[in-house]
Amino acid sequence: MITPLTLNDPSYPANDFKDVVKTIYQDLHLLISLSGQNTVESTHQLRKKLKLFRSFLKLLQPCSGDHKAYKQANRTVRDWGRKFSDLRDAHVRNLMLEEMAQDSFFRSFLETINELHQVNQKVVDSIENNLLKDELAFVKLDQSIKADKSIAAYLSSACIDKTCLLAGIAESFEKAYNAYHFSNLHPSAETLHDWRKRVKDQQYQFRFMLNHLPSGCIAIHNEIDQLSDLLGRDQDLINFIKWIHKTPGLSAVGDCSGLTSLLKSRRNRLKNSLEHLGKTLYLEDPVQFKEKLFKESGL
Repeated sequence: MITPLTLNDPSYPANDFKDVVKTIYQDLHLLISLSGQNTVESTHQLRKKLKLFRSFLKLLQPCSGDHKAYKQANRTVRDWGRKFSDLRDAHVRNLMLEEMAQDSFFRSFLETINELHQVNQKVVDSIENNLLKDELAFVKLDQSIKADKSIAAYLSSACIDKTCLLAGIAESFEKAYNAYHFSNLHPSAETLHDWRKRVKDQQYQFRFMLNHLPSGCIAIHNEIDQLSDLLGRDQDLINFIKWIHKTPGLSAVGDCSGLTSLLKSRRNRLKNSLEHLGKTLYLEDPVQFKEKLFKESGL
């Protein structure tokens, strides 16, 4: 849940951002405290919250003249999330396999799905035992968050107002625009993944700034949400197929060849929706988008 910024103190709009940072830290500490109750959900929500935090830091870049401070703060939050990436990937595979097992579309592959679930559960158990034994990884994360000084240093370098925040929105649009077109010219798992990351930044940043965007931008907010969801589903399929191909001996489990063919056909259907939304969202070039954004915002 993201609460849009109000910027209700025009003399010192940074007050809003202090509240945002405080809320993010509170949420992180709460998720860490609950990690022993539900490792799967805690890992998922922690990674989402850390991605949101990075998007927030990126939004502030035009408000800060200290690029070095931004790089350090961004690197810090990125490294916090990386510790849990393998575990989250394994959890997602389990969730996908459980959904497939309940989907009549995959009925003829049920035996293969169950075998893959058993293999992946061993991966989950191994990572959890190594990484989360006695909740050590969560404890270390909590300690790292409390000890960090880089984020506060970066935030203190920012002189925040509506103009620089809208510049941040425009920069985010330009990066997503470039990533979309590059992915179209050079389609691959890597370029799609980069496009997804840029769209995720847009999604979070639009939500932060929802109260301060002109109606034209608010109108495409739902389309950004849809695009982010579709790119996420596509990324899950890519990762799952890659896991089958890259894990020694896994391709020989049951009818993995038939299952991956079916998953690839789902990707092809997703591709049509992605192309349509991409063309709709990135019809304007970044210069036009920025000019209209500032004009309609009265700046």
